[in-house]
Amino acid sequence: MSSYVEVTRRGIGGRSKDSIGGAILGLIIVAVVVVLLFWNEGRAVKRAHDLEEGAGSVVTVTSDRVDPAMEGNLVHLTGETKTPKLLEDPEFGIAATAIKLIREVEMYQWVEVEKSEEKTSVGGTTETTTTYTYEKEWRDNPVDSTRFKVTSGHGNPREMKYRSSTLMAEGVTMGAFDLPAFLVSRIGGATQLPVETLDKAAEEIKTAARLHESGVYLGANPGSPAVGDLRISFLTVPTGPISVVAEQAGKSFVSLRTATGGELYLLENGTVSAEDMFRMAHERNKFLTWGIRVGGFFLLSMAFAMVLRP
Repeated sequence: MSSYVEVTRRGIGGRSKDSIGGAILGLIIVAVVVVLLFWNEGRAVKRAHDLEEGAGSVVTVTSDRVDPAMEGNLVHLTGETKTPKLLEDPEFGIAATAIKLIREVEMYQWVEVEKSEEKTSVGGTTETTTTYTYEKEWRDNPVDSTRFKVTSGHGNPREMKYRSSTLMAEGVTMGAFDLPAFLVSRIGGATQLPVETLDKAAEEIKTAARLHESGVYLGANPGSPAVGDLRISFLTVPTGPISVVAEQAGKSFVSLRTATGGELYLLENGTVSAEDMFRMAHERNKFLTWGIRVGGFFLLSMAFAMVLRP
């Protein structure tokens, strides 16, 4: 780890200029946050109405047969997912029969951490001490070291040779029904897939990579990583029980168009009743609503402080 300290001083004139600029920016932030908060309240009410409409019309059916009488209705059903095809990572040769095959890639890189302290003297001059600290960390995206305050000795590779990716199975079924991609994408429950061999990997990977901690390591020494080293792990979302609420369309599903113009569909891992699925959806809606509210009011407090600063 290394660090660099920078001290800057500003007189009353410079502070006044910065304060006026900050006040203008603060007013812009206030306007944006007010719009965001109004949008959030409308979104929350609309989502609650959609869920109430769905809870009042949903019908629980079995997944082992398609009932033509339920065509166009909002249905709730549970069942075991199945997939006919093997998912295989084309570069590393890792394969699994699963809903999803996930490759997670991290690169060892320099990271800049900036911390500032400000002191105002009796005469009105402001002294700002900024400390830039440089540490090495594993990150899943490239860190642009050309933007560092001190670039010498803290260079990162511009690109990652291998990136994270997700393969999603096609033709996933649940009983007699075919699951559309928008529902398959919502199935969670990823678990670690230990890598036991690289025999089917590309030649350049087989010659440069090694197995390490149930994953793959690209670098000279996993015990002492160097900048640019990569570590790769794999996860799968296995087949298993899920619960779905959606509009029946033939032997598949579409999202229900609600009276408010919104779209309604729900999916949970495991066997979950319709009542519990709608209750959980209401709770998530409340959680999101309050999260945006708290974040919005925090931004408003900062913006008003900027406006009043001059």
